[in-house]
Amino acid sequence: MEIALFVKEIGDHLGLVEASRSDGLANQDLDSIQMLEVAAWLNDHGVFPKVEELQCVRTLQDVHALYLRAAGDVPDGVSVRTESRPGAAGSESASEESVRLIPFPPEAARFLYELSVSDEVGFRWRFRGGVPSFADFERGLSQGVLIHFLAVAPAGEDSDRPLGYVVAYNPDLANGFTYAASLFVPEVMGTGIPAQANKIFFRRIFATWNIRKIYLEIPAFNFDLLRSGAGRLFEIEGTLREHDFWDGKFWDKYIVAIYRP
Repeated sequence: MEIALFVKEIGDHLGLVEASRSDGLANQDLDSIQMLEVAAWLNDHGVFPKVEELQCVRTLQDVHALYLRAAGDVPDGVSVRTESRPGAAGSESASEESVRLIPFPPEAARFLYELSVSDEVGFRWRFRGGVPSFADFERGLSQGVLIHFLAVAPAGEDSDRPLGYVVAYNPDLANGFTYAASLFVPEVMGTGIPAQANKIFFRRIFATWNIRKIYLEIPAFNFDLLRSGAGRLFEIEGTLREHDFWDGKFWDKYIVAIYRP
């Protein structure tokens, strides 16, 4: 398939604006949500790339090269990227079989503490690089929590290996909403596992409580990871201007809502 036609088709699938303009879109970086949708599109078209291959995909041009390679038809001049996205590693893939949620066990507090203060992903969590004592962290772990789970690897040789954490907090059941947050090990970033775990988690919340909306608080430096979902998978209901301080400056914080299906 020629790249112009390919970009038009997959661009339409992703809901990209002006998807017919293949020249600009071919080299446009894809965010995390778009990467999940790209993987689903490839599967629907009979292409089942390895996770390591998907980790090397950043643009639609990369997707096109991967598609051609899977078909055994890579023409001269078409290169396939070989370096992975930052933070993407491991062999996990984004499917419901690749992650399980289990009730948060007390012994997992140490894992979550070390993840929360790590250089790789700690800045995305509430401490923003701060390092509370473990005792203070443990005392505050259940405050305001509606429900929380440990995300673990599926049954197999790595069964119950911790992958991350999902939590619903500060619920207002009378008015039908709660807040939610999550944190994952850097090895699964870019694989779709965090998004899949959150999907399972949100479904559980909506099935268990009469919740109308799940709110996420997303600082601007994290927002590009899921920007393409705005207006489709979630709605931006508010912006707190210059609200969060990190990396020497203040950043806006977006309040986004996921509505009951």
